[in-house]
Amino acid sequence: TPNNLIYTRRVVAPLAATKITGKVGGRTNLAYLAAVDDASLSATGDDHPVFNILRVQRDVGTQSRAALVYTDRIDGSRSNRVIGSDARFVWRDIYSLTMQGALSRTAGIGSDITAPLWQGVFARAGRRFGMRYTVRGVDPNFRAAAGFISRTGVASGNFNHQVNTYGKQGSALERWSSDVVIDGTWQYDELMAGG
Repeated sequence: TPNNLIYTRRVVAPLAATKITGKVGGRTNLAYLAAVDDASLSATGDDHPVFNILRVQRDVGTQSRAALVYTDRIDGSRSNRVIGSDARFVWRDIYSLTMQGALSRTAGIGSDITAPLWQGVFARAGRRFGMRYTVRGVDPNFRAAAGFISRTGVASGNFNHQVNTYGKQGSALERWSSDVVIDGTWQYDELMAGG
């Protein structure tokens, strides 16, 4: 997934696990992993954390895809569940749009907390002119117990334009590239409040 909603190393010492992968109908890929981890990895030391990880991805045309993901980690009365979708659309061989949205729900730690994650990337990969626009936001309360999100509470935007100029082969200047980049990072809550 564009952000690591699935990170199988979260299952540390499995007592039992099963994995199913395959293609259904020629255009749909399916992956499912279930595991029961050792009790020493639970919050209480008595329960066995149980993981369920599911991803269904469908090819759209020849270069595009759309997918759904569901993960959970259940540890006695505590749980973390994540549901998300992502898609990547490619057209004219040089343009692409990648989007991802996810919600996490964490329960059993006093009150249930639901929080979002979102990302969008628009890119043009041309020979002479390229660009990449990226926006991303991760709520400070977003948790992915079966994934790996390195930093929460941050929103960012990165806008990059690149121009390439080509000289003749063997000349003193065969290729020259330049970039103009605008890069911003905000505290997620401040940005969502209009700050």
